[in-house]
Amino acid sequence: MKKTLLFKNSSAHAFCPEFDILGCGAIGGRDPARHAFLTLLVAAAVVSGCGGGSSPANPVDQPSVNTPPPALDTDTALSLYESAWLHASLTASALEHAAIDYGVWTTDYCVFGSGSMLASLDGGPVTTGALPAGSHTFAVTFSDCLVDGLVGTSLSGTASAEYTSVDLSDVTALVSTTSMRGTLLAFRSGLHDVTSDGSGTWRRVTTGAGLSTTTYVPTVGSRLVNNLTGNSATFAGGSYTNSQVTPPPGASASVEQDFDRLVVAINGTEYTLDGSLQSIYGFVGNQGTHTGEIRITSNGTLVSRVYGDANGLFSVEVLSALPPF
Repeated sequence: MKKTLLFKNSSAHAFCPEFDILGCGAIGGRDPARHAFLTLLVAAAVVSGCGGGSSPANPVDQPSVNTPPPALDTDTALSLYESAWLHASLTASALEHAAIDYGVWTTDYCVFGSGSMLASLDGGPVTTGALPAGSHTFAVTFSDCLVDGLVGTSLSGTASAEYTSVDLSDVTALVSTTSMRGTLLAFRSGLHDVTSDGSGTWRRVTTGAGLSTTTYVPTVGSRLVNNLTGNSATFAGGSYTNSQVTPPPGASASVEQDFDRLVVAINGTEYTLDGSLQSIYGFVGNQGTHTGEIRITSNGTLVSRVYGDANGLFSVEVLSALPPF
């Protein structure tokens, strides 16, 4: 039975996993671009009443009339959709959260003095400032470290990045962690408390205009654990790419996500994600227009898809039952 849900994001931090994904973003150890965008969202929420009613420009919840979609199935589809970048965000946290544009922002206390972060470069101490080009190992230990004071994202655990780069405009790294926990990282799914185990290959190419393309290939066998349910997802191949592109006139950001046969297993059942989704964001609230489609299949059968509908709304369609994650 087909079930469709069109999503409205009511919280400021749930506006778009597509915006600078893999790095996400920003107070303290994350991308300043996302911080600016989130600040804009909060301001818009305050102006509109902060929960007393949504802006007319925002998408509206519009479930199917006869068969309301089960939240469990829908959230599993969204969890599969977000699994790769969440795993990357944690496993590559040395480069994603401990550094802003490859500049180390703290080696002690985190945002608002909440938690701490200790970093090392090639086994020795490191100071705040730009990481060197060349081939190096950058390792970080987070201890209840608040990396985003606006959203409330915190990290705990140790991660390392063995990176190589000539001038930091094109960086390739083998990233790894044995147990990196992150809270309030997810944007659209219920994966608000997760732990990453394993490794992956992370590459980011940045243009002179400051736009970047990040590709993440999780190592087969790496896992993402939902700490709220105890369930886990295991990666079994494929890749995820997030590309920032020049936005059209009147837009604040434009991002494209590409899934190339990303295989994720839940409870022994493998799901393959293929396709692309482009998102263009305005300057008012969480207004956005989405085009494209990401297909989720199992044993060659389409079970769900994440797509931009005819009105440009971010949408999820569930075609068959999905297990909880």
